[in-house]
Amino acid sequence: MRIEVEKYYYLLIWIVLPILYWPNLPQPLELYKTLIFICLNFAYFGYMMANNLIDKDIFMNKIFYLSVLLLVVQIFSSMMGGRFVISFWGLPYRYYGILTIVGGIIFAINLANSKNIYIKYIKYGALFSSLIFIVQLTTNTVVITPNFVGGYLTMCLPFLQNIFLYILVLFAVLLTGSRGAIIACAVISILLLFTFLKNKKYIFIILLATIPIIYFVYPQKAISHFDNRINIWQKGIEAGFKRPLIGYGVENFEIAFGGVLKQNDFDLKNIRVDRAHNEILEIFVNSGIVGLILYLYTLYLVIIKVKSNKLIFITLVGYLIISNLNVMSINEYIFYYLIIGLSLKNKVL
Repeated sequence: MRIEVEKYYYLLIWIVLPILYWPNLPQPLELYKTLIFICLNFAYFGYMMANNLIDKDIFMNKIFYLSVLLLVVQIFSSMMGGRFVISFWGLPYRYYGILTIVGGIIFAINLANSKNIYIKYIKYGALFSSLIFIVQLTTNTVVITPNFVGGYLTMCLPFLQNIFLYILVLFAVLLTGSRGAIIACAVISILLLFTFLKNKKYIFIILLATIPIIYFVYPQKAISHFDNRINIWQKGIEAGFKRPLIGYGVENFEIAFGGVLKQNDFDLKNIRVDRAHNEILEIFVNSGIVGLILYLYTLYLVIIKVKSNKLIFITLVGYLIISNLNVMSINEYIFYYLIIGLSLKNKVL
């Protein structure tokens, strides 16, 4: 019974969740995808608890209680931030609020207590998402957001282990035009080459062939004053130091950002900047120095724990690149909690 429940839980997480779409909802891309993610995790956690399948030692793991402590800080800062309802549910259309963070931690606990996490299913999720996105481009429909699917597919790359599927997914990532995903894609591909290609001389041949390809396919977008990440990051840092201890609360970056705009920031006043496009800065602004220290210390412990597993370490590198260049979706955050969950295990895969 446990094997069947476990199997279908991860089938839904790895294969079905990335391609969920409900066109009749006002916001069909992320709302119910996030809600289903949360419900799935709580339901499976309840099943594990009811059948006494939870390893209590996990709750004594330093990575676990640092994650929970960061959550406590985020809740407190959100209560002081002035719009707790937004912080709790998250902003449309991503809905990455406190409830989703709790769902992510529960997912990490579930994963740490599972006998088999069916990680091989990730390649099927990547296959279906790639095909759907390519069809979307040819039919001029909107099922998957390009930046979100670009980041998600990039995170899948270390788990594909099939050259033809790898090429398809890589092609789909290039079609998204997501510059952050393309950069992470290049880094992941190079790391995988150095890690698994036995004949090292071929690495340099492949690199020489890859560099000009990336140069020509890398999106050459004109960057306006208000679309420049540097401008957003500078204002975010300035805002963070106005409330440096515990920050503004989860999903309140737009409040912090708007509070430091000056009269001559005309372009920035005419757009909505609701995320920092940088996870480290986002944590600093929403949780202050206290939250930032907890987050960075958690990452440090995770790196120590997973560095022996090359695939997971490469996945973490890819996540750190994408999360600090782009806005993230639930499908991308899942890989962060995957790494957290593996870090809670005695042995990482």
